[in-house]
Amino acid sequence: MIQGMRHVLKIKYICMAAVILLLGMAFSGCGKNENVASEEQISTIETEHSDVANADGDLSSRDVAVNLVDEQENDDRNDDRDDNRNNDRNGNENDGENAISDGANPSDKTGQETTDGEQQNMKIYVAIGDSLTHGYGLADKKNDRFSAIVTENLNKAGDFYVEYNYGVDGLTTDGLLDMLEQGGIGMISEADLITIDIGANDVLDSMNPIIYATIENGSVTKEKYEQALSNYQNSLLSGYENTKAVLEFIKEKNPDCQIVIATIYNPYRYIDLDIIIEGENTALSDFTDSMMQELNENIKALANEYDCRVADWYTAFAMTKLNVLNARYDETVVNLDIHPNKEGYNLMATVVYEAIAQ
Repeated sequence: MIQGMRHVLKIKYICMAAVILLLGMAFSGCGKNENVASEEQISTIETEHSDVANADGDLSSRDVAVNLVDEQENDDRNDDRDDNRNNDRNGNENDGENAISDGANPSDKTGQETTDGEQQNMKIYVAIGDSLTHGYGLADKKNDRFSAIVTENLNKAGDFYVEYNYGVDGLTTDGLLDMLEQGGIGMISEADLITIDIGANDVLDSMNPIIYATIENGSVTKEKYEQALSNYQNSLLSGYENTKAVLEFIKEKNPDCQIVIATIYNPYRYIDLDIIIEGENTALSDFTDSMMQELNENIKALANEYDCRVADWYTAFAMTKLNVLNARYDETVVNLDIHPNKEGYNLMATVVYEAIAQ
């Protein structure tokens, strides 16, 4: 039935593929170049953000500009940054490094006033990662992204944290490593808690050509399929090495910080679509599931090596009976947005909080 539907709706799917590509790019990325701003963009942003450069010279306005690579939702992020600069200047002495973050005062999230003693004992929570950390797709990122919910729950439990969110849509492991090494992520040395979600864009990007070819043409050539597998294996290896370097960097800067690293869920678990490779069928959901399991094995191995706790999003998303994903593909719906919905972000926050509290 699905095969017949492709012939009937072929034109529709070709048009939808362009829309899907734009949606997927935020999470799946377009490779390393996605995280590099053009000289024109750098010049413009450098002028706009020159006032937030580090007074000590550690973080120049150009450094801030280079790392403002999330152009897709730039207006929203600039609003967040404007709010946070006021918060930072009113009691958080951090050398201006969190000027590109979305940090917020925990007392604003909990709705509870904090005493002077509680403010003096505030802990620092730094969330780093890709669009899942940023809260892609949420109408109210500041309050509904998983790091904000985690912060609120910690504060309600009497463990007061201030949140600094450095999520960047489309970020890959090499992009995260570059941000750290170039000083684009502040508060690493001062953080009491760091959460990391990274690696999905490295591997998911390799399979996009297969998905789009299936939608547009109904099948994939063996050559294209083998090339995608080769790209996936290379991305898996480089992602492992980059994530290892990220953890080494953090441990060197802050050996006593608690680190929680997340596994990645299967974004196409509910997709009823077969990848047809020269007459042989493979379910897309099974294909991506095997990819995520290999990626997560690497994440768990690194967590064990560097004494990190694991927030197992993969298992939580696999076990839940809730509707937590946006992606759907059937007779009535074609939606390959691989991000979670609001319920999914809530589930992610629950898993992270439980990992912290264990």
